Amino acid sequence: MKIETILSRLSIQDKIDLYHRLESDLNSEENLGLIKSEPNRDQLIQCPHCKSTSIIGHGIYKGRKRYRCMACLKTFNDLTGTAGAYLKRPDLFHQYTKMIVGNIPVRKAAKTLGVNVKTVSDWRHKISATLEGIENEFIE
Repeated sequence: MKIETILSRLSIQDKIDLYHRLESDLNSEENLGLIKSEPNRDQLIQCPHCKSTSIIGHGIYKGRKRYRCMACLKTFNDLTGTAGAYLKRPDLFHQYTKMIVGNIPVRKAAKTLGVNVKTVSDWRHKISATLEGIENEFIE
């Protein structure tokens, strides 16, 4: 589904709620690049691939704690399966999440952020996938 279609159906309050949801999904702060992963000790860690809770620590990579699932043997971190996974410029991505709620065109956003149009397009697809997941939550 296109982002424009989803955004056109939302009220101003819904757009604000969407922005806050994207922020929480990304563990957003003003500079995501400086955040180090410190999972909440009370939170149950679950494998994003098979949903197993049989998890062990598997080191640290680029400042983020990694885990290994003993059921499916796959590794993951706290951003796996979210729009924030595999980002090279998380600080600019955070700025783009503000722009997308304002319905700023891709080319204008790329020029404003000083990144390639392809990068912004990729970010848009990540956000679109997150929106589809959110939409599916509300439908079910």
